[in-house]
Amino acid sequence: KIDVLGSFSSWKLYEGKSDIGFNLKYPTDWTVTFDENFPDYVDFTPSSGNGFAALIIPATNKKQTLSQWLKARDKENNEVMGGQYPVKIVSTKKVRVGKISAIQRVEYMTAAGFKLIHTYAKKGNNFYMFTLTIRDSSGEYTTVDKKIYDKILSTVQF
Repeated sequence: KIDVLGSFSSWKLYEGKSDIGFNLKYPTDWTVTFDENFPDYVDFTPSSGNGFAALIIPATNKKQTLSQWLKARDKENNEVMGGQYPVKIVSTKKVRVGKISAIQRVEYMTAAGFKLIHTYAKKGNNFYMFTLTIRDSSGEYTTVDKKIYDKILSTVQF
């Protein structure tokens, strides 16, 4: 088994196309998946357990700040299906991703019944959402999952 919390030396480099706008490193035994129907979404999946995903969202208002965009996104998410499945923000903190300011939040997805970690950033005319994806049937993530997520995030370069 590969020590994903050890050295980056065995990790693979994901080099996004120029329209994706970022590179990152990920554990060697993980699979990268793309869906041609969703070209702005990249999924990084281990053979078992929780993974990592990146979503690029082009800014419709180029002057909109990350905080303004998140506020609008939260409002939109909480109005879906008549507001019966709101997203609850459990915690928020400022972090840095790829040398830029970002916001990391633990969000409780009421429709799904579990928490996700999202880290949001804005670079140029794009917003980026990096997610600790939940694949475990328990709907939980472990301390190790969080450490791997943070380690992948630490390798992001825009």
